[in-house]
Amino acid sequence: MLARVGSQAAREAMTREIIVIKEQVGQRVQAEQQFDFLAYYTPGMAVLFLMFAMMTGGRTLLAEREAGTLGRLRAAPLGAGELLAGKVLGVFATGLLQMTALVLFTRYALGVEWGEPAAVALLIVLTVSALAALGLFIATVARTASQAIFIGSSVVMVLAAAGGNFVPRLAFPEWLKTISLIGPNAWALEGFQKLHNGAALGGVATELVALVLITAVFFGLALIGFRKFVK
Repeated sequence: MLARVGSQAAREAMTREIIVIKEQVGQRVQAEQQFDFLAYYTPGMAVLFLMFAMMTGGRTLLAEREAGTLGRLRAAPLGAGELLAGKVLGVFATGLLQMTALVLFTRYALGVEWGEPAAVALLIVLTVSALAALGLFIATVARTASQAIFIGSSVVMVLAAAGGNFVPRLAFPEWLKTISLIGPNAWALEGFQKLHNGAALGGVATELVALVLITAVFFGLALIGFRKFVK
């Protein structure tokens, strides 16, 4: 009798173990199926290329100063803010064209679903503006064009590694997730991922506001540095 009860209990325990293992494996497979690598790394690489382009665009300030072009522009009846705004618009237009081309190509050539068009367009605009402001700020801090290239490239690689361009931020420890939010690329990638998963414009409001604030901060810092830069 005792042997029969013990045998039955052992069989039930083994059955429960197998069921739990099957459930865990099934959940892991389902999670892997839900994560779309192409949909994640497409905006990741697009934002990475954009970061390098914006660093290069900001470097033109130093090239113009070394060539004497900036001094001639400063002689015109224009304030430092107007000159910097003009430079921002030029860099911004380049970045916007680059991102738009990449989005359209990956959408129609690779079938990547970016999400609601209006929300994607606004997120692209704010991502470009934030990175353009960051690039100009670095340019006003650097002393030479070569120094700007070194600083800009270093900043891009650090932000890309911490912001999820290479490895999804979901795999990061909590402290690194928090620190990575200092970079505009982290907010941009969060927004693009949410839109891909079906979020509407209101669903990325936090990311949009963060990018606006980052743009304002770095543009303000760039303006302060630019006034010293052109003296």
